[in-house]
Amino acid sequence: MKKDKNGWVKIGSKDDYPTKDCRYWIANKNDVFDFFANKDTVARKFENGTLTHYKELEETLPPVELSP
Repeated sequence: MKKDKNGWVKIGSKDDYPTKDCRYWIANKNDVFDFFANKDTVARKFENGTLTHYKELEETLPPVELSP
């Protein structure tokens, strides 16, 4: 699995599938971006020819209330 400088992984084979169970940004051949794909969705969309790249969606923590 090789990431580009922005963290995107280009899928060329099943060896490039994600292994971490989290949410991913995904991109297709038409440069359409979507998100909330899990690792199973990434694999399924690659197999049906609609996905070319994925990138782990970085989860953020909720805001911390600031004390006055």
